[in-house]
Amino acid sequence: MVDRASRQNTLVPRGLASYDVVSESELSLLVHRPDGTEGATQIEQIESRARWFRTGLFSQHIVGYRSQLSGPNLSALGFIKQAWIVPVLYGNRLGLFLGRDTTQTARRAIARDTAVRVVHPFASDRDSVYRFTGGDTVVKIRMLGRLIPVGVVHVFPRRELPRRTLLFRGDVYMDMEHAAIVRMRGAFETVGGHVPLAAQIQDLAYRGAAFIDLTNREVAGRYWLPDVQRIEGEVSSPLLGEARSVFRIVTRFGAYTLNGTTAPPTPVTGPPVVAASPVAPLESRIPGVVARTGVDSASADSTLGTDSLRVLPHTLSIAPNDSLISFSDWQRSIGAVTRTVQDSDFSDVAPDRWRTIGPPRVQFGLPRIGDFVHFDRVEGLFTGLGASLRFRDAAPGLTTQANAGWAWTEQTARGAVTTQWRRGPWLLGTEASRSLDITNDFTTPITNGPFLESLIVQDDYDYVDRRSATVYALHEWLSPAGGSRFLVRVVGGVGDDRGDRARLLHGVFSPGLLMRDSLFRPNRNVLPGSYVRGGVTFDFNPGLDAGFVGEGLGARLRAEVAGGQLGWERVETRIIARHTWGPFTLLARADAGIVTGNVIPPQQMFEFGSVEGLLAYDYKQFAGNQAAIWRAEGLYALPLWRAPLRVGPFYFPSPSPALALGFQSGWADLSTLAARRALTALGSRVDPATDAVLRDSLGVPIPVSQPTNGVRTSINLLVRFFGGAAGIGVAHSLDQGAKLQAVVRIGAAL
Repeated sequence: MVDRASRQNTLVPRGLASYDVVSESELSLLVHRPDGTEGATQIEQIESRARWFRTGLFSQHIVGYRSQLSGPNLSALGFIKQAWIVPVLYGNRLGLFLGRDTTQTARRAIARDTAVRVVHPFASDRDSVYRFTGGDTVVKIRMLGRLIPVGVVHVFPRRELPRRTLLFRGDVYMDMEHAAIVRMRGAFETVGGHVPLAAQIQDLAYRGAAFIDLTNREVAGRYWLPDVQRIEGEVSSPLLGEARSVFRIVTRFGAYTLNGTTAPPTPVTGPPVVAASPVAPLESRIPGVVARTGVDSASADSTLGTDSLRVLPHTLSIAPNDSLISFSDWQRSIGAVTRTVQDSDFSDVAPDRWRTIGPPRVQFGLPRIGDFVHFDRVEGLFTGLGASLRFRDAAPGLTTQANAGWAWTEQTARGAVTTQWRRGPWLLGTEASRSLDITNDFTTPITNGPFLESLIVQDDYDYVDRRSATVYALHEWLSPAGGSRFLVRVVGGVGDDRGDRARLLHGVFSPGLLMRDSLFRPNRNVLPGSYVRGGVTFDFNPGLDAGFVGEGLGARLRAEVAGGQLGWERVETRIIARHTWGPFTLLARADAGIVTGNVIPPQQMFEFGSVEGLLAYDYKQFAGNQAAIWRAEGLYALPLWRAPLRVGPFYFPSPSPALALGFQSGWADLSTLAARRALTALGSRVDPATDAVLRDSLGVPIPVSQPTNGVRTSINLLVRFFGGAAGIGVAHSLDQGAKLQAVVRIGAAL
């Protein structure tokens, strides 16, 4: 069966001389969180016109570009060194856009281009590097009135190769009648040879994997050409927590024009991103592999096949800025394609360190990057280590993890022990910990605690020293189309809260140490005591939470009740929406909550101010036992600077300036005597109206936060850049006598 497929696919079919096609791609950077959900921090949507010739020449020309970013970052175009489209699955080699030719010496590979040349599973020299199983018919598909039986071949690399070689591992789906490739899905592995010391050290620092899912469709009843292509790279590090960074490209292809051109492609207008240098015939250096040049690709007759052991350049270029500005023919909203897939789709072909099957495995690592290192005004510098035991086949789905660290200024140890069991859509777990938790409200997955920013800027968190033991259960549902996700998390346990104080007055590198504004604030007060608590959280589309980008609607509802020395009942909710119509984008977010109890701990009160979105107000200026913040921003993308920006060897997303008009409104109130007592217990500050020049004891103390006494509103006018990742402008409170304030925003989240 494999031999038949090789004879059919090694050479391009007769009659296929060239094609032209328009494609739409999304290049996205995502964060895969430990609970299995993921959110996009950057999306670049690109419209391309591609032209392929049977000689092997291929060009991809970018004619449309737009982006959304949650914060400043480089463009993905900066490290894509050639066209990312895989033009055909015919031939002896797969050419991918990252890495280097692993069948050549490093010096020769760098001298030619930076593309990966992977031996095709159906190449003429396949048996020296691959072995095969399977072959059964697994499905029948109907296409153009024809019922096509599709079989699957499982492909495995041979591991006894004498030198390090990058190979494919996965499944190839075939049209059983014509032995054509319908789909190729799997991962890439480097096998054989001796692992260099540098590679072993690199594996300790970070671990990566590359995946493909390339689906063809039948064109003109004879040729199988790209329909949907997904190329994905994932990186994790034991030092950066359990979260993984994901780089994903999903491309969908439109209608094909076949044999519409007879000459090789001429240079396209606009600057090339990369124009790869010509590639000499590829001669494999793996013993036992016979290099066949077949028909010379430069002089092949258009009716004959071409052997892709000779790989010609795949060029990538960008249209001029005025062309990019005028483009508006987008087929899908930005982010729509990214949301329909998850990195868990490749769990069966993931590297052993990420798989759920196999012998038990011990791994060093931490739940979050902040467990490895962070800096705050209470602990000072904190460093930690951790490890996990994944039982895998010994106890499927069971994992135990422990981490511990030391706060060097506070001279205190903190850490946690967690046990989790995952089965299908269920995740069950227990955790015992001592942690320094933040008391900030209405936080996002991106702003859930300090890292190292307090070394140079203000520490915008308040803290509680918490000891806890909890049990929890999480269940996830997916919509049939895969676009929407719904999570429910139930938690119960015991806890003990204690106050702590700020031990540092400023960061290590804080500018202007003699200025009052550079000094750290006191940590807000905490009511100590123990309690038993239980709660439930409902999440709809958690990947659209604040701090991430993408179109659509996301929501969260969380309810909690506690009793004991401390007791409270607390409910909070959030709704987030984002949508784009041509050059117009609307973002909206609303947060609200209420907390009740006979004695409300001050650490459970709702506090908000500039950090939580009220741009024209101070840090946690307002507080109450019932609170709400709602905000919206409308953006109009100006017809300027739509091309990605090149600075030396780096590419940045297009500046894409946009006018942003927004408002933020907040309300906080004290509805009970317990709430008023909790507000007083938070602490006090000096009334600015009575404050002396040196802010000494002459000032009159007032509560550190106050109710809003009605709805407080501010408006802002900004110019945002780089897909909304940064902005500069002014904000103005609607309070009587308020002054206009300059505002610099980093991050697109409301």
